[in-house]
Amino acid sequence: MKMIIGGATAAVVVAIAAVGINTGWGHADSIDMEESMDKIDPVGPAFSADSAYAFTQAQCDFGPRAMNTEGHDRCAQWIEKKFEEYGCQLEIQQADVKGYDGTTLKCRNIIARSHPERSTRIMLCAHWDSRPWA
Repeated sequence: MKMIIGGATAAVVVAIAAVGINTGWGHADSIDMEESMDKIDPVGPAFSADSAYAFTQAQCDFGPRAMNTEGHDRCAQWIEKKFEEYGCQLEIQQADVKGYDGTTLKCRNIIARSHPERSTRIMLCAHWDSRPWA
């Protein structure tokens, strides 16, 4: 269970970090690929272990993030606020689904768009919540 939660948390940390420092991405369509094949450098920000840890700690501080819990709602609001701080356009999808035991689970998808006008973009998807049972 800890491994699943840790993996999901790490994925969200990467998503927030990537969007947060995404200021110059998306210009690959203007590069002449034949001329630049010998001098390709990795695109993107340098990885910051301190930032990754801080984002992970912030999520864990909400406690379990299983659907229908206060931790789930507070963490979702925090993620939405972070994406808004980075200038993203948000789309929130909410739905009620039934769990295996008949419990109604309040689901929320958070879709953040950074520079939607660009023709070259990255799609990164992650689970940010935790499971109520393993």
